[in-house]
Amino acid sequence: MHTSLTKVGLADMQNKMPSELSGGQKRRAALARVLIYRPKIILCDEPTTGLDPITSMQINELIAETHAELSATTIIVTHDLQSALTLGDLFALHSEGKIASLDTKEGFLQSDNPLIVEFLQNAIISPEYTSMIKKVNHHA
Repeated sequence: MHTSLTKVGLADMQNKMPSELSGGQKRRAALARVLIYRPKIILCDEPTTGLDPITSMQINELIAETHAELSATTIIVTHDLQSALTLGDLFALHSEGKIASLDTKEGFLQSDNPLIVEFLQNAIISPEYTSMIKKVNHHA
């Protein structure tokens, strides 16, 4: 187990109780457990919610490293579009209890689907992705 804790930057936390860990440390501990069990499918539910931007970036990097090391299918459910764009290959938009859209990152960013267009117009994402978003003419 110590090797897994080292990989996620928690080698010195092995004797701590969960209540003694910060939010980011708890997420790192969860990824250490994933490394121990080596599953074929990893499910992450809102992995960066409530974290500061730097810790979110670190968690995203660890998720990407874990995904690569295990060659596992990784499903991330998130409202953090920046994290989704950083980690995702295939995007599903959920609306009214159903998958409203399923597409690649590029297809998602270039979509004409009104739900996606509205979602992207209200999202806060880095310039590297905003430049990829299809420009919509609202005066037509």
